[in-house]
Amino acid sequence: MTTRFVVLGGTGAVGRSVARHLLELGHDVTITSRDARRAASAARSLPGASAHAADLSGADPLGDLQPPAIVIDCTGLESMTLTKKLFDQGFDIVDITADGRHTADLLDLELSGAALLVGVGLMPGFSTLLAERLHERAPECSTIALSALIGLGDEYGDASKRWTYSQLGRPLTDRPDIRGFTQSEVIDFPGGFGRRRAWQVDFADGVILGRRLGRPITTRYCFDSRLAGAALALTARIPGAADFIRDNPDITRPPRHSSDWYAFVALTDTGDRLTGIGRAQADTTAVMVALAADRLAATEATGHLCTPDLLDLDDLLGHPSLELLVIEEP
Repeated sequence: MTTRFVVLGGTGAVGRSVARHLLELGHDVTITSRDARRAASAARSLPGASAHAADLSGADPLGDLQPPAIVIDCTGLESMTLTKKLFDQGFDIVDITADGRHTADLLDLELSGAALLVGVGLMPGFSTLLAERLHERAPECSTIALSALIGLGDEYGDASKRWTYSQLGRPLTDRPDIRGFTQSEVIDFPGGFGRRRAWQVDFADGVILGRRLGRPITTRYCFDSRLAGAALALTARIPGAADFIRDNPDITRPPRHSSDWYAFVALTDTGDRLTGIGRAQADTTAVMVALAADRLAATEATGHLCTPDLLDLDDLLGHPSLELLVIEEP
C-alpha cells in the first residue's frame, strides 16, 4: 500500500535519508523546508520525491498540503505548538525526538482518531528493543540501565548536535535531582571499545520504558572520543559554559580520528546483559524510522505508539541496509 509521507526537515542528514528509504519502500514522499530552493534541491537528489516550502511557525504550517498523510518530524524543533496544529488538521505524526522531556509531553497529549509514533530511531528505538528483550529474559529485574557509545565520525545534522548540548547540566525528566553529564559509570562496551565512562542524560527511553515496563530506566551516553565526553562533562559543571556552547554550537568540531561505529549495553540490576554494535548511526536511525512508519501506515493504528509496537529486533538483524549485531550474553 502506497502512503503519502511529508518529511519535515527533509533537507537534513537524517531527514533526507528517511525520505530515501521511504521511496525505496514504494511510498510517495514530500520534502519540506522553509527555503523552497533547499527543498527542491533535496528532492532532485531523490528521484520520485517532491518538494514543498513550509512555514512551520505559521498558523497553517503545511499550507495546501492536506491529509491523508503521515508527517515525519525530523526537524529537532520539539514544538508542541506545531504538533498540536498538525493533529488538529488531521495528520498522523512520527516524531523522532530523542529528548525525554519532549517525549513525556507528547505521550501526555490527548489524541482522538490520530496516531502518534514516538521513540523511533537508534536511542530511543534500537535501545528500546534491546531493553524490552532483556526484560523478557529477566522479568524479575528491578532496574535497567541503557548505555550508548556513539562514533563522532558519522554525518550528523544540526538537530543531533543541538540535542547533545541541550543536555549539559539540565535536570533529567524523571530524576530532576540529576543533571545531564554530571553523573557517570564506567561501562564495558562491545566491539573493541572496551571500558568507557558514560554520563547520564535525558534520553526518551527513560520515559518510554519507565511507563511501559514500570521500572526505573537509566540512560547514559558517551563517544568514541574520551576527550569529547570529558570536555562536555566539564562544561556541564562550569556556570555559563553550557549556555555558551548551546549558543555557539559551530565552534566545536568532531575529533579527527573518530569512527562511524556505535555500541550499546543494556544491563539489569540482576546482572543480565545484552549488547549491540552497528555502523552509520544516522542511516540506522533513518532505516528504523522508515520501517516503523511503513508499518504504521499498514496497520492504520491510532493513539500513542513506540518502536516495540511496530518492530522487533528480528526486523533489523540481517536487514540489507544495516550493519548491525546483537550479542546475547548470559
